[in-house]
This record gives sequence, structure tokens and C-alpha cells, in this order.
Amino acid sequence: MNTPAARRPVAVILCLLVLCGLLAWLVPWVMPPMHEDEDGPARPAPQPPAIMLNEALFTQDIRLAPVPVPLPDTWSARGLDDRGIGHYRTRIELASAPTVMWALCMARLSEVHEVRLNGWLVSGAALNLAGSTATAGGHPTMQWISLPPHLLRVGVNHLELSVAHSSRGGLSPVVVGPAGTMQADYLMRQRLAVMLPIWLNVAGAALAVFMLLIWWRRRSELLLGSFGALWTLLAVSNIAHANVGHTTVLLAEAVFYSLQVVAAALLCWTAMVMSGRRQAVSVGILQVSTTVLLVMAVWGLLTDTLEDVRIGSYPLMYAGVVLSLAPLWQETSRLLLHLRFALAAAVVLSLLAGLHDYAYWRGMTSVMDAYWLPYALPVTLAIVGGVLIKRLVGALHQVEQLNADLERRVVERTEALQQANQAKTRFLTAASHDLRQPVVTIGLLIDLLREQVPLALRPMTDRVNEAVSSMEELLKGLLDLSRLEAGTMQPRLQSVALQPLFDAIAAHEGEAAHGKRITLRFRPTADSVVSDPVMLAQILRNLVSNAVRYTEHGGGLVAARRRGDDLHLEVW
Repeated sequence: MNTPAARRPVAVILCLLVLCGLLAWLVPWVMPPMHEDEDGPARPAPQPPAIMLNEALFTQDIRLAPVPVPLPDTWSARGLDDRGIGHYRTRIELASAPTVMWALCMARLSEVHEVRLNGWLVSGAALNLAGSTATAGGHPTMQWISLPPHLLRVGVNHLELSVAHSSRGGLSPVVVGPAGTMQADYLMRQRLAVMLPIWLNVAGAALAVFMLLIWWRRRSELLLGSFGALWTLLAVSNIAHANVGHTTVLLAEAVFYSLQVVAAALLCWTAMVMSGRRQAVSVGILQVSTTVLLVMAVWGLLTDTLEDVRIGSYPLMYAGVVLSLAPLWQETSRLLLHLRFALAAAVVLSLLAGLHDYAYWRGMTSVMDAYWLPYALPVTLAIVGGVLIKRLVGALHQVEQLNADLERRVVERTEALQQANQAKTRFLTAASHDLRQPVVTIGLLIDLLREQVPLALRPMTDRVNEAVSSMEELLKGLLDLSRLEAGTMQPRLQSVALQPLFDAIAAHEGEAAHGKRITLRFRPTADSVVSDPVMLAQILRNLVSNAVRYTEHGGGLVAARRRGDDLHLEVW
């Protein structure tokens, strides 16, 4: 039986498998690098500790005196424009010269940058910093810069970082040290910041494709289809954005913005389907607004004003999503209380993540911040998808219950019908057997009476005799019917010539046909069949008798006709 108690161990096993897979994914990045040596088994190679730089000198114009700032540094938090070019200077003090490869690790460094160590360019390209107010640049991302040991010296090392930002200007603390010491921590951070959202969205996309397949096979499941399409689009968009990263190519930004517009439209459509409020006016407004936003994306791409289009349209898209989700709370009243609040918490989580990401994109939060939606959306969609799958499973369970009830009722009706048939068979057997003897007796008495009545009354006695004979034939038919239904009457198959059978029936039924002034013809035949002679004669006799009885004018024809390998006995 598929009860909740029976399904609970399966859920526990699945959770354990997911946990084991997550641990197997994390362990290789937590373990320190191992090295083989000649003296024994592998052990962690000793490395000097990494150095974290939490202070720097900053200026946006190298002609002006720099000011000290703490790291992480967020330009908007200090009242500066979060777009433009900034210059940082800091120092690295070493007590001994490095002998192995070192590295710089920054959790947030613009993709467009110039990093110099002791005057040597170690990453990026040279930027024109003199009085520049350019706003074209990159976005803050995680960066790893390798430092050959010969570039570092004992004592003070000067580190200069120039960054160009198109948004969210600032810099994270700078960590410098042996590459072997910092590599594991950097890889772990990268996996959590990049690979974890990708895998969450890949898993979500797999479930979304499963929903689409259900809709493909059962088009009435429109809710699963629209939600599966929404989930697939969001997952693919998040995966592509994580792989491509922050791009400064205007065409790529326009494509991602268009995907967001379509996703918002699909979300509103799914909410309409779930709430059952797909009015023509609402659908029309959704279609028109989606078309307008897509046209604005093309216009922003052609006029290089896509950033302004996004700034103005994101609040409108967010408001439309909130308005479309509001009616769903009433539709969830039929769910269990914990499922209802789980759905509410998941939706609120994604809405808050959307607000946060808009603020982060506009540079209103710390430079160390990150987008929340790639993490929140898979959780929200998984909860909503789980509720929809639970609804589908519940519907399938109801169908199974209905089928079981239907089968039970069919069995009950079949048993009742069999009992009724058995009762009818017993009744017919008893009635035909009990009535046949008095009818035979009446027939004998009429035969004796014919010998004693005057000639004038002979026709009347003949008619009475015919009626008794007919009654006897009917009773005989009832008895044969009861035997057939009871299975006690078994056919005895043998070769039966049809012409003698036709002659016998013609002699028996010819007088009745003549009395009704109709013709009864039998087409001569030389064919024979394999059958029970008694049953075949009775069947054919009954058909001919009925034909004579119910034919008012004209006549009847009895014939044997071949059609291919079959022989048809026909009474017309």
C-alpha cells in the first residue's frame, strides 16, 4: 500500500543520497593539497601563511592626493559614483624572499583592471587614469592572479590596483600568499559562488523537463506545462549567466534582459493558470506589456540606452509579478497548513531576493555582496514544483481509488447478474418441466375428444390441437434454452446434409404458409455442414416458423449460399 508511512523510508534514502553526493562534491575542495616525497606517504606541504590586506590608499584621479580607505571598499557607501575608474595602492611586507609561486586572491575585483606589483604589470591591461571620468568598465568578480616569486622582494612591496567599473564600484580585501596555501580556499569559494548555483539550477531543470514531458503526453495538465516552461527558462538563464559571467557586451546584456522579460511573463501566466483567472483582459495586458518591454530592449540595444531601460522596467516587472501572485493565496486554502506556509515562505524568499538583487545591481549594497536569486529561485521552484507534483500524485491516487471502486462494483454487479441468471435458469427449467406434462396430457385428451365429437365440431378441436402443439413447442424451446444456459446440453457434431433438412422443414411449415396464402420456397442444395443435427434443425425450424408467422404477404425463401470459404444459411 502506498501510504505516507511507506513512502517515508524512500524519502529518507533520497535525502541521504543527496547529502552523500554533496559531501563527495565538497571533500576534494576542503582537503589540503598533498605531495609525495621520498621519505614516506603524502602529507600536506608546509607553506607560510597568507597575508590579508585590509587597508589601501584610494583616489579616482591620480593627480589628487589619495585618501586611506578600509577594505572592502564600496564607492556608493562613501557617496561616490559607483561607475568610473579608481586607483588603489597598498603595501606587502615580507621578511624573506619567496621561493614558490605566490598569488593574489580578491573576492571582488573588476573584470577591467590593471594590477602592478613593484611596477610590473601582473594582470589586466594598462588603463588611462589621468583625469579619466569614463564609466565603461566591468563588474566585480572573484579574481586569482599568479605571482612569480622573482617579482617579490624582502621588505616592502608596492601593489597598485586600478579598476574600471560600469556599476558597483569598489574592492574587496586583498589576500596574498603562497598559491598552494590559498588554492583550496579559493576553489571552495569559487565552487560555492559559481558551481553550487549551476548544479542547483541543473537539478531544477531536470525536474522541469519532467514536468514538460508530463504536459506533452497529457495536454490537459496546462499548469505543469507552463510551470515547467518557466522553470526551464529560469534554470537555463541562470546557468548561462553563471557560465558567461558579468559581460560588458551590449548584445549579451540585451539577450539576458529579454530572457528576464519572457520569464516574468511566463510567471504571470502560470499564476493566472493556478488561480483560474485567465480573463481575456488580463491575458491581453500581459501580451501587450511583454511586447512593449521586448521592443524597448531592442530600442535600448540600438541606441545604447539598455541600462536606462533596465533601470525603469525592472520595478514595473516586479510590480506585475507581485500583482499576479497575490490572488494565489486564496487558491492555496485547500492545501495543508504546512504546505501553504512553505509556499508562502518560498515566494516571499524569491521576492526579497529580487528586491535585494535590484539593489545590488544598482550598487546600493556592499561590493562584497552577491546575487541571491540564483540560490533562492531553485529553492522556491523546487517547493512549488513539489506541491504541483504532490497534487498530480494525489490526482493519480484518486483515479486509482476510483478504478478500484469501479472494479469492485463491476465484480459485485457481475456476481449479482450471475445469480440472477442462475435463478432464471432454474425457474425456466422448473417451469418448462412442470408445465410440459399437463400440456402432453391435454394433447392426449384432445385426441380422444376428436373421436367422440360430431363432424361439425372437428375444425374447432383441430384448432385446439394446433394451439396445444404450439404451446408444447414453446415449452420445449424454454427447456432447451435452460439447458444451454446451464451448460448441460452439449452439441454432438457430425456431417449434416442440408437438403433432407430443408425437405423436413418444408413439410412441417408448408401447411402453415399455405394457410396464410404466402409462398415458402427452399432453394435446392447439395451442400452439407458439420453441426449438431438436432440443434441445427431446431434453430432453422424456429427461424422459418417465425418468418411464416410474421410475413403478411409475399413469401419466404430459405437458401444455402457460399461466400468464399464460408457457407451461409439464410432465411428471407
